[in-house]
Amino acid sequence: SCVVTWMIMSKRLKNIKHVVLIDPVAILLSEPDVMVNFLYAEELDKIRMVASSELFTEYYLRRHFAWYNSELWLEDVDCPMLIGLSENDEIINSKKVKQEVERHAKSAKLVYWKDVGHGACIQSPAKWKEMKELMLEQELEILRQNRC
Repeated sequence: SCVVTWMIMSKRLKNIKHVVLIDPVAILLSEPDVMVNFLYAEELDKIRMVASSELFTEYYLRRHFAWYNSELWLEDVDCPMLIGLSENDEIINSKKVKQEVERHAKSAKLVYWKDVGHGACIQSPAKWKEMKELMLEQELEILRQNRC
């Protein structure tokens, strides 16, 4: 989601018509939750084992990652958004992110998956189908607006 943030903020990419974020770490990135949960957590699950413990990824995130350039401020997004959140996300505080979305992106479609962790939608065909249907709805709405 940090790359999506950079694209949204880029002055050259004004053709973004809609945004889809799944378990977005870029929302509330300045809160300590993401950094602490990703880099300093004591228990090592699959995500942290693959991503945060890799030598060069860890070096980059600890020494060179520009946190201040990577936070997504929802007020800055001026296109339709679809956001998927996992209730038991091990990296982001999904409850805080949900509150932030409800407060600052009222028009965003929010999908809140109960009893699953970060990236759980990747392993669930039903969740992918749900996201696909919502993305198609979003795309159709954009097409309708462009016809007017």
